[in-house]
Amino acid sequence: MNNKFFKIVETEKEMEIFKKIWLEVCDEKQFETEDFHTKETGMHFLIKNKDGDYVGTGEVGKYVNNDKSTVQYYYDFSQLDEVKKEMDHTYEVDKVCIYPEYRSQGLMINMIYALLFHQTVTNSTYYIGAMESKFFKALKRFYKVPMGEVAPKQKYNDFYLHPIIMYIRDYMDTLKTNQTTNIDFSLINSIVEEYLKEKKNETITSK
Repeated sequence: MNNKFFKIVETEKEMEIFKKIWLEVCDEKQFETEDFHTKETGMHFLIKNKDGDYVGTGEVGKYVNNDKSTVQYYYDFSQLDEVKKEMDHTYEVDKVCIYPEYRSQGLMINMIYALLFHQTVTNSTYYIGAMESKFFKALKRFYKVPMGEVAPKQKYNDFYLHPIIMYIRDYMDTLKTNQTTNIDFSLINSIVEEYLKEKKNETITSK
């Protein structure tokens, strides 16, 4: 599947690239490293720059209230009534990063396209996670993503992390009826159609 925004990690080589980018940013920001979702429990995205180079990452994995969760450290999201009712449709967003030299190039929208792609494919209702202030504010104020803080922001080294819940299905419904941002809904559909077509062909070939 080829698009200008992101690449789904599908091979060991691509996963090595993903880990390399993420671990380099971890060193920069002094993040503690954490487990990665497997291919069975999560989806990994390589974020592209305008030249198609991989300069960022994002991970979206099935939320399970146990020590396998990569975001549970920041808040017990299983306490939320919304999550209790929609546990099967709740996913955790983690390992969102972009190399520092590319952070002022408007590439955040590429991650948003990845999230909207994931929502369409999985029919997810909520995304949860701990987001840096810049990412949180941009999603909420500029891209009008419906989301809320579920606990006070937490100081982490020289920045803050916000435990959040993102109402991703509501956001998708809004985009379908009201283009209030520069998100092109038709692009999401075309990316999903290409992805599903490739998956169908893979199934036929493997038989």
